[in-house]
Amino acid sequence: MKVAIIGSDGQLGTDLVKIFQQKGEEVFPLTHAEIEVVDYDSCQKSLDLLKPEVVINTAAFHQVDECEKYPEKAFAVNTQGAFNVGGVCRELGARCVFISTDYVFSGLKGGSYTERQAADPVNIYGVSKLAGEIWVLGISEHNLVVRTCGLFGEKVSKKGWNFVEKIIRLAKEKGTLKVVDDQFVSPTATFYLAEKIHQLVGGKAAGIFHVTSEGHCSWYQFTKKILELTGVPCDLHPVASAEFPSPAKRPDFSVLESERLQKEGYGLLPDWQEALAEYLIRQDYQLKK
Repeated sequence: MKVAIIGSDGQLGTDLVKIFQQKGEEVFPLTHAEIEVVDYDSCQKSLDLLKPEVVINTAAFHQVDECEKYPEKAFAVNTQGAFNVGGVCRELGARCVFISTDYVFSGLKGGSYTERQAADPVNIYGVSKLAGEIWVLGISEHNLVVRTCGLFGEKVSKKGWNFVEKIIRLAKEKGTLKVVDDQFVSPTATFYLAEKIHQLVGGKAAGIFHVTSEGHCSWYQFTKKILELTGVPCDLHPVASAEFPSPAKRPDFSVLESERLQKEGYGLLPDWQEALAEYLIRQDYQLKK
């Protein structure tokens, strides 16, 4: 396959490039300097030159609180960007893969969400990503939306850290931490996610797929496991999210259930604890038993 990966220098993009190349695909990595998703002409010029069969769009404005402050930018990148990339894909006869989020759900259901359930976002980030999904799926029935959450990978984010590395650093610096215990997530390693996306693309999967680690935990439970595995000493305290007020409302329980992966024979990702341990080993941490 000829595959263009937009956002190739991000956490997920880096692993997508690596995995697709390892699988023998012809990969065209595209960074922000090479394609501007909010500009249709830029998308058309960049992609028309490459003529890929598949375009994976990982570009996103995903700083949730910043999206509340700058909604125009959120919709420009997450919605208009999705439309632009999807539109050019239609012109080229290419399949478009759009990476989305658990934040398209409110978290008020009281349980996990399957692909069949209606989205009901509670913040600008979630609304803008949902609108992007609608565009991508409306442009072609062959397009694919992958919803995921809690990403951590070997390439740190543009913020300069991922959650795992941030916790280890803060624990070492401060010796005490307060972490919310009433918001739940399925921490997902980008290398496992990238492998599953390759499998989905190769299988010509279409529509919406939920792809996260199996199981779930609160951010406090995730932090506790990180510190247990690395042996970093820290006085850790669970707190309510109300103790950390923020501009954006966040869902308390937006855990995604990978119903289609299982039903359609693609198989599930490993448990989040296994994914975390594998990540730490890859980062040369000596795990504590």
